[in-house]
Amino acid sequence: MARFLLPVALLVLLTGCVGAPVATDEIVTATTETTASETSTTTTQTTSSHDCNASLYTSAVESVPDDESITEYDEMPADRQSEFDRELNGGVSFGRGTEAYWFWKSSRYVEKGNTTYQTFIVVC
Repeated sequence: MARFLLPVALLVLLTGCVGAPVATDEIVTATTETTASETSTTTTQTTSSHDCNASLYTSAVESVPDDESITEYDEMPADRQSEFDRELNGGVSFGRGTEAYWFWKSSRYVEKGNTTYQTFIVVC
């Protein structure tokens, strides 16, 4: 039953992110100076309307696949422990490509106390 709930939870979490528009707005700035030789400059800047952080989620599990490794909570850096604790108490997010992002992307299972958690990152 627990293995069924995790995919359902992921589906619910991703529902808001999948299919979201990736619209861009173009900002055009034009500068004109009148001098002996006329100068005109045009700058085009593209901005994305979808710039969201990665969110860390955990789920307690009873077993870990044989080919997966478990990260011990006590052996994690203090900032990763803090992120893990904040997720257990309500949620945590961080920028994509940050040190936190890469750590959690590679640490799929964490053991804290007598409980093993599966960790996963959701990015919309």
